[in-house]
Amino acid sequence: MKLRYLIITVGLSLIWINCDSILTNDSNKKHPTNYKWEIDTIQHNFDQFMSFETIEMLYYDQDDIYIVCESLHYHGIYFHYNGEQWRQYLLEKTRKIESLCTFNDKIFCAAWIADHQGRILSFNRRKKQWTPRLTVDQNNTVFFDIWSDGKDNIWAGGLNGTLYHYNGQDWHDYSLADSIWISEFSGHSMDQLYALGYCLFNGSPRVGNVYLLKWTGEKWIIVDQFMMDNYNRTNYPFGNRDLYVTDEFIYTCGHGLFKKRLGEKEWVKIFRDNYYNFVASSSEHMFAIGQYGLVNYWNGKKWQELDISHYPDIIYRDGWTDGNQLYIMGYGSDNGYLIHGR
Repeated sequence: MKLRYLIITVGLSLIWINCDSILTNDSNKKHPTNYKWEIDTIQHNFDQFMSFETIEMLYYDQDDIYIVCESLHYHGIYFHYNGEQWRQYLLEKTRKIESLCTFNDKIFCAAWIADHQGRILSFNRRKKQWTPRLTVDQNNTVFFDIWSDGKDNIWAGGLNGTLYHYNGQDWHDYSLADSIWISEFSGHSMDQLYALGYCLFNGSPRVGNVYLLKWTGEKWIIVDQFMMDNYNRTNYPFGNRDLYVTDEFIYTCGHGLFKKRLGEKEWVKIFRDNYYNFVASSSEHMFAIGQYGLVNYWNGKKWQELDISHYPDIIYRDGWTDGNQLYIMGYGSDNGYLIHGR
C-alpha cells in the first residue's frame, strides 16, 4: 500500500498522519468479510501529556469527520478531516470531551472542566464556533455520554447521578441517586431509550454495581442489575461497557457479548471475549468491537469474525459504519489509529 505522509503544525503541537485515499466511499457495496483494510496513524508531540486515546468518531460525510481523543492536556482535543487533511484543534476552557451527538445540524458534546464540573457545548459547523449550552456548577458532576434523537431531545449523564434533558429550549435536571453513574445511552427514540449505569465501591475501579435503566416517559427506572467484581472474575449476566438497542433486542458487551429480547428477563451470552463497543447502521448490520483486533459482524442471521490486518498492540475502542464501510478507532503507545474497511 502506497502511503503519503502529511505533517500538520497547530500552535505548539505536531501531528503526523499517514494519509492514503482511505476516506473515500466505494459505491459498490461489499460484504464486510471482503473489505480491504487500511490504517492511518494520528500522533501529537505533547511530551508531558503522554495519554492519547481515541474515544469517539462523528461522521457527516467523507469530507467532514470528527474524532475525539483523550489526553492529559489541559484543553479538550479533537481532530477534523475536511476532505483533504486532518487538523488538530483544542477546545479551550474545557478539560476533556467525552462524547458527541448531532442535534438540528449542530454537534453537541458532553465534556467537563478542570474542577470536575460537567459542561455541554454545541458546535456550529458553518461558523466553526463552539457555544456553551450548560455548565453544572457542582464538583464531581462530570458528563460521560450524550444522546440525541436528532431534532427534539438530548440526554446527558455521568458521575454521581448527573442526568440532564434538553427539549430544544431548556435543560432540566433529572439527577439520579448518587450511586448511579450513567455511562452509555442507546435507543432510536424516546419511546425505546435505555442507559447503562454503574457504581464503584469505596473508590475501587473493579468492584461495584452495574445497572440497566429505561426511560418510561416520566422517569428512569432500573430494569436489571448485578454486582461486578473484576478481582474474582465473576460470571456477569450482561455487559457493563456498551449497549445497542434494536426493535427486538438489547445487546450489551463487556466481559462477553450478550443479548436479551425486549420485554424478557433472561440474557443470552453469545461470546466470552472482551468487547468495548457496538457499531451499527441497523439491526442487520452490526459490529461488536473488542480489544486487540477483535471484530465480530452480525448480518441479521449469524455472527462472523472479521480477519483484519492490525498491529498486535492496538486496542480497538469505537467506530462508525453506514452499511457500506467500517471505521475502527484504536490506540496503542502514544498513537491514535483510524482503521478503515471498504
